[in-house]
Amino acid sequence: MKIMLCESIKEEDIKNLNGNWKANIKFDGDRIIAIKKGKDVFLMSRSGNEKSKVFPEVTRELKKSDDDFIIDGEIITTDGLFNSLQKRSNLSKDYLIKEAEIKIPIRYMVFDVLSYNGKNLTNKPLKERINYWDKITFKIVKPINIKVMFCQYEDIKECLDYAKTSHQEGIVIKNMDSIYEGKRSQDWKKLKFFNEGELVVTHYTENNGGIRVEDEYGIAVQVAKDVKKVKEKIDRDGYCEIYIQYLEMTKDNKYRNISYRGIKNG
Repeated sequence: MKIMLCESIKEEDIKNLNGNWKANIKFDGDRIIAIKKGKDVFLMSRSGNEKSKVFPEVTRELKKSDDDFIIDGEIITTDGLFNSLQKRSNLSKDYLIKEAEIKIPIRYMVFDVLSYNGKNLTNKPLKERINYWDKITFKIVKPINIKVMFCQYEDIKECLDYAKTSHQEGIVIKNMDSIYEGKRSQDWKKLKFFNEGELVVTHYTENNGGIRVEDEYGIAVQVAKDVKKVKEKIDRDGYCEIYIQYLEMTKDNKYRNISYRGIKNG
């Protein structure tokens, strides 16, 4: 099944949205379509890989439902760290997966219902699709062990304020009247929060997209604009000071989602 993807939006453009829009937290995880039919559950990744074996606790939880369904969501680690999730996602040996269930706990954050007991819901508006979640009942005894949760749709400003104060990655803003399109859509928007920084790059490599510059520690970033100026500064002075933006700094001191912003003093 083709999944629905978001277009990017800037915070200053939110005011231009017309219609019935709401938001939820943007989770940094693995996008997963979960399909339950009878006693079988399949977790399908965005790239089409089957992940049921990798995330067995989610599979077990979904099997508790008496209904058949197709739902869309994001698997995240409870600590919110993407690096931890990557470690889990790449596991294949049973004993390592079993260990990871304890060491790297996860949760499946559901935000859409695409099918319910054989009824295709993709042509219904989002505000109606999410109501089917209440029909999908799980036989969960202990709330502390819940591995599947539904994302709440909230007022955009309230969600934005909470995301900023709680240091989230960003928010997703959705048109509640939209159908589910299996493509990137103008009806779903993503707003990411980025940090800003500086790099002193000392050499570059040319490529089809411009140049790839690096500092003395091997931190690299692609430069697609100001290419001539950056090259001239490095060739003349041996270095160039640039501005960058990035999503976060990982535990091993690497930038995630790093991108070039401009030349310092240039």
